[in-house]
Amino acid sequence: MSAEAGPLKSAFETDTKGVVYQELITYKVIKNMLTKETVTRTFQTDGNYIDTVTHKPLVETVDHAKTVDDVLRSMKTTVNPDSLDKY
Repeated sequence: MSAEAGPLKSAFETDTKGVVYQELITYKVIKNMLTKETVTRTFQTDGNYIDTVTHKPLVETVDHAKTVDDVLRSMKTTVNPDSLDKY
């Protein structure tokens, strides 16, 4: 994956002179769990840096696609499609 033009791409490509710490936080669903992923880079005075990645599970989510399919499936069995035409 490559970043498209914009502030995020600029932040990754900028000169790191004088930078002491960088952090990128991403929220994503992994196996029905909303997860906070934090990627950090701590710069040392000798020019090296230390990268870390942490994943923090926040809350269990519902499989949205499955839920939508279930709702649509139940509508097909309980709602007469002809009756929807008048709305």
